[in-house]
Amino acid sequence: MNMNEHHDQIVQRRTYHILLTAIFEHRLLSVDQATRLLYKPGMLTTVRERLYFLANTKNFHDDPEQVYLLRHALPTKDIGNKPAFYSLAGRGRSYFQEQGFNVKKRYRPVEERELGYPTIMHLLGLNDVTIALRLLPKQLPALRIARWFMSKNSAPCK
Repeated sequence: MNMNEHHDQIVQRRTYHILLTAIFEHRLLSVDQATRLLYKPGMLTTVRERLYFLANTKNFHDDPEQVYLLRHALPTKDIGNKPAFYSLAGRGRSYFQEQGFNVKKRYRPVEERELGYPTIMHLLGLNDVTIALRLLPKQLPALRIARWFMSKNSAPCK
């Protein structure tokens, strides 16, 4: 089995696939957002470890081209560990292209790493709203959201 087949087997595990799909659908997600969307509240550490695994080059023979996610630190004034959020790396994008998803053709990793603070906060806030909408029918079973529309270019204008 070659390295790519091994990685494909890893990501085809349901636990990783659902995390990648959520990030694909939301462009970027914090650990907290991924936990709220997909898991029970007590799973925060597990979700953090799973996301970190998909972004850590040590799990992919120290090759940055092989990671599925980019890990970003939220810019804050605090000293110490900064809250992390994740977006798809090139391999993560390829994973969805190979499955026939419509993936934006232009991709520059440096642009993903250098998102401005207003853009990051806007996207994270937008994700909070969409996650709340997705979870609302679980709390109010009589409610059904038939359809919503979201712009892929929802970042604020500069």
